[in-house]
Amino acid sequence: MRGLVCGLSVALFLVLPATASGQLWDKQPIGSSALHITDGEKWADYFVLSDPTTVTLFRVWTHGIEGDPDYIPPHPYLSLYRDGGGLPGDLVHSAQMGASSIAPIINPLTFSMFPHDLGGSWLLGPGTYWLALHDPGPAPAGGEHSWAVSAFDGAAAHWPSASATEWEKDLPRTLAFQVFGEAATVVPEPGTFLLLGTGLLGLGVVVWRRKE
Repeated sequence: MRGLVCGLSVALFLVLPATASGQLWDKQPIGSSALHITDGEKWADYFVLSDPTTVTLFRVWTHGIEGDPDYIPPHPYLSLYRDGGGLPGDLVHSAQMGASSIAPIINPLTFSMFPHDLGGSWLLGPGTYWLALHDPGPAPAGGEHSWAVSAFDGAAAHWPSASATEWEKDLPRTLAFQVFGEAATVVPEPGTFLLLGTGLLGLGVVVWRRKE
């Protein structure tokens, strides 16, 4: 009898993650506000995952002027960090972003917002994570790289220069970015149904014998 109960317990807990795609985090740009990024400098903002998740796409926006090649920003570098106690901690991944599947946000009177995407597959557990944006080299001829701002609240983290040794908390800004992925749900694997069926059958036999 004890073995049957143990079999039932194992059957109930042998599970594999199933996934559902969608947008996990959404902070759209506002106006033409942005944080400038100079050589060796980084800005970071965080997002939170409540469940195990496979992240498939990060998107950010940078400043530029439509139609002026000197003011169209090159694709920046994006780094993903685990939380290190309210600031970016251990590095998970870093790569140069590419062209986005969506169109720029054109503002004919001032700076436009150019989207950049970084696709991949990152299996992340529940917790807080940080995205950091930094430039891929010399700034555009028109000036510095700039990360679009989503709101004037939050707590952006700042890596002030190439010679810096630690992150610091800085301006109360929320930076504009989106996170897409597949939030895990729990679904039994095929072997689980076999174990569960065997356990229930055995349990039925025990109950039948006791009635006899």
